[in-house]
Amino acid sequence: MPKTLLSHDEIVQHLDLTRPLALILCGILHHVDDDLDPAGIMRQYIDALPAGSYVAITHFYDPDDCDEAHEMARELERRFIEMGLGSGWYRTRGQIASYFGDLELIEPGLVELDDWWPMGPAIRPRLTEERLLLGGVGRKPFRNGNVTHLLRR
Repeated sequence: MPKTLLSHDEIVQHLDLTRPLALILCGILHHVDDDLDPAGIMRQYIDALPAGSYVAITHFYDPDDCDEAHEMARELERRFIEMGLGSGWYRTRGQIASYFGDLELIEPGLVELDDWWPMGPAIRPRLTEERLLLGGVGRKPFRNGNVTHLLRR
């Protein structure tokens, strides 16, 4: 996928790969089957991004702790995959975190989405289904003088 998109003239003509970019993959990676290697796809994208770029990811989350949220994640995944709702894989925090590779995670890190953009003081506990989506933003660090081309502009 990355090789196809990043070699397509109609796409790359609009990108300046010498300057930081933002890659937003919200609601996408949880539709990519493990057989397609979502972590490998992300490595290719991250490798192609210039230093200083940001990557935002949201993903269906399986708390994997044998509680009600884990059971709900497993059932929802089954409904997506086996019952014709399309695709949707619920993955663990570790699996989702691996998609950021060596990016520096921005605070508050890889967390439930309401921890990124809270709607104000909690007036009730989160519903189980509200806990099954994680999000994070990572930044590709500058290394070995990668900042000099930006300072000359």
